[in-house]
Amino acid sequence: MPLPLPSLYILVTISCYTVPDRTIRKGGEHPRFAPFDRPAGRLSARWGTPTGHGMAGSSGIRKPPPGGRTEINMNGWIELLVCLLAGAGAGLGTGFAGMSAAAVISPMLITFLGIPAYEAVGIALASDVLASAVSAFTYGRKKNLDIRNGLVMLVSVLAFTAVGSFVSSLVPNTTMGSFSMFMTFLLGIKFIVKPVMTTKEAMEGVSKAKRFWQSVLCGTLIGFICGFIGAGGGMMMLLVLTSVLGYELKTAVGTSVFIMTFTAFTGAISHFAFGGFPDLRILLFCMVFTLVFARIAAVIANRSTPKVLNRVTGIILATLGIVIFAVNLLTK
Repeated sequence: MPLPLPSLYILVTISCYTVPDRTIRKGGEHPRFAPFDRPAGRLSARWGTPTGHGMAGSSGIRKPPPGGRTEINMNGWIELLVCLLAGAGAGLGTGFAGMSAAAVISPMLITFLGIPAYEAVGIALASDVLASAVSAFTYGRKKNLDIRNGLVMLVSVLAFTAVGSFVSSLVPNTTMGSFSMFMTFLLGIKFIVKPVMTTKEAMEGVSKAKRFWQSVLCGTLIGFICGFIGAGGGMMMLLVLTSVLGYELKTAVGTSVFIMTFTAFTGAISHFAFGGFPDLRILLFCMVFTLVFARIAAVIANRSTPKVLNRVTGIILATLGIVIFAVNLLTK
């Protein structure tokens, strides 16, 4: 799904503006680009009026320092590039494997743009909403989506995520991040070495009552683990749907992104309500890029054979696991 030319123009135009006052440290240094030591010319958060060091006197027109505009534009292009890479990885992971965008976008924004962790997770969850929704729609059109049991699992996941979150204070942050990272890598290897070759005919052989209670129990387990660990929802659902409930891969991914649409929406609203609205430019970049690549991946996945899809999914998950590990190393 190519991005329309007007949308590209808007993205490029936005990237050329300077950041608001609330993102500038004392002394005019941008916390996300401290190594570049750009001049302190900036725009007022509310009115866009140039203020700060390097400006002319308080009267009349104020002029930015020579060369300041070029360096400001450079910072905008760096933001655009980081969001593009993060959105591409998250979108491909969502469309092919039902992976949560938070696993990719959050560490990228934290490491390379210096965004606070809570704000980065909120941006990732918001990006996950549209990406999961368009992926679920694409899988649903090809009848690779189990809405009935997906709703049952959704209720269980939401209920027991709160329970798991209540207990999660006992687990160190490093443990939580490592769990999601290694699970992504190992699940990718699993799809390469031992692909899921279950057919829809075999899925339909399970009684509705048995499938219902399996969905309730598995949703309870996934919800508690996700709340306790703080990550890995998409990967947990994909693993349970394929290995425990016996779903074929396309239906498992379609059902997983369907559930994640609602869980990500709930999480994003909670983050914005408690932590405030994030940087609008970064949010828009991540949402657009994640949406586009998720759509592309979902279309390709639904046209692929099970054998090819298993290999592609495995390669993407294993690669993302390695990339996330490398990004986490940069933060230490």
